[in-house]
Amino acid sequence: MNVNDKNGGIAPYKFYVFGSFLREINPLDVDILIVYDQTRVTITTVLQLRRQLCTAFNLKFRIALDVCLLSLKETAGNRFITDENAELILG
Repeated sequence: MNVNDKNGGIAPYKFYVFGSFLREINPLDVDILIVYDQTRVTITTVLQLRRQLCTAFNLKFRIALDVCLLSLKETAGNRFITDENAELILG
């Protein structure tokens, strides 16, 4: 799994964390949002990234990773990031 683009920079993703992980000492899961640039990556690529992240995270930390996906286009006028008090962690 590699989130770097071909030129060595960060790929067209932004990663946010939200939910109980930010508020509780022992959360049952970790919720993240991946915002992706639909003009630079396909949904198939993003779905593959989500699957790989969830598998690797569970193996490493033994806690569920729940991943929501939004394209940049979908974030326009969408208040999800604000309403969930999501914190940018990469991107």
